[in-house]
Amino acid sequence: MAGIKMIRKLSAAILLMLICPKAGLWAQQIPDEKVIVTASAYPVPFENLSRTVSVLTRDDIRRMPARSIVDVLAALPSLDLRSRAPLGLQTDLSVRGSAFSQVLVLVDGLRINDSQTGHHNGDFPVQLQDVERVEVLYGPGSALYGADAFGGIVNIITRRQTEPGRASISCGQFDFAEGSFGLSLGNGKMTEALSASASRSSGFEYDRDFRSIAINSRTSIGERSGFSASYVNKEFGANGFYGPSPSKEWTNQTMVSLEHRIGKGPNPKTVMESYYRTHGDRFLYDIRTPDLYENRHRTHALGVQIKSRWDLNRKLSLSLGGETGADWIRSNNLGDHAFIRMSVYTEMQWKPISSVAVYSGLRFDHYSNFGPTASPSLSGSWWVGRRLRLRKPFPKRKLVGWAASQAPLIRGARLPHSNLYRTILSRPKPSGGFPTQTGDGLVA
Repeated sequence: MAGIKMIRKLSAAILLMLICPKAGLWAQQIPDEKVIVTASAYPVPFENLSRTVSVLTRDDIRRMPARSIVDVLAALPSLDLRSRAPLGLQTDLSVRGSAFSQVLVLVDGLRINDSQTGHHNGDFPVQLQDVERVEVLYGPGSALYGADAFGGIVNIITRRQTEPGRASISCGQFDFAEGSFGLSLGNGKMTEALSASASRSSGFEYDRDFRSIAINSRTSIGERSGFSASYVNKEFGANGFYGPSPSKEWTNQTMVSLEHRIGKGPNPKTVMESYYRTHGDRFLYDIRTPDLYENRHRTHALGVQIKSRWDLNRKLSLSLGGETGADWIRSNNLGDHAFIRMSVYTEMQWKPISSVAVYSGLRFDHYSNFGPTASPSLSGSWWVGRRLRLRKPFPKRKLVGWAASQAPLIRGARLPHSNLYRTILSRPKPSGGFPTQTGDGLVA
């Protein structure tokens, strides 16, 4: 039956291509230039992708009536965004119906998922003015990024090129005011890019006010090394968000990262990265009784990762990577908890002919408190013609022992990158699944 369905889908796609030669007006189109995306272990051209990926470049973003990264993501299909405040102050992300904690959010390939709750995964440490492009991978990406990439991946890529200074200011009803600026300095060997933004409003009703401040800095040392630092502070009223009471929430986030590349060009052979992120959250369920329902949380994440690529021959390449890190939380409600994670992964890319690309990968993760998990994957892409591309991923998640996505809460400690509230009383059995998808693209 599955084979018959595949034949029917393929026949319908070919028939549509023949009947509607102008279908490229509404179907997915390949960019004029080769946009490099990170849906695999090593960046590949857009036309070689074997997975469903949406890419918005800086030019695309400039043409959009967007005021925040959340506004940009809202324009993409299969993304469900639920905002609790304007301008992306707090937003939940879901891909193809997944839970919020099953979407992995990256900034320049570094994870920013919060170990307290998936509600903070949309607290981007960068602003829209610093974004070069946005990439969204639909479907499981656990073979490359771990168990928390079950529903999809959102990767925010920041700008690396210098540009002239810029500034903007705007105002509106309810005492709304917003301002931002950016500045780049330096010579060919060292450059400094600094940006800042702020916004505020008294709110259109009681306890719907908000305030936000963000500062970002990136120092580039030659073409191989870079240091980034960011700070975000937010406050917003949440009247009626969590119940019939005027609530309020304060969040702050600091993130620093260091990157070093070995090799020349935009795609070096080896990339080494390290990062530290801390996120604070203070929540009052009812501001009229601040001493009755108050939660304070502080999470920390520290990580180091390295990946390399070798071209074995003109048709075959191999990528290897490793990652280690630690997460810990201090909370007056959830308590104090910590865990360490270690990961290794590999991916092989094979191009037997120019129109065919095959990817196979395998990742092992081990969590200090929850045990190991293994995630293999296999996918392929074939350009049948100028207007038709067939792709078929076969991502299988084989959960070994204590699987992170299967045991969300143990003894009051939330599992990494999960915010589901239930207690696992027994050891879960290993399980597997074949979430597959078939796609065909009609392009101009």
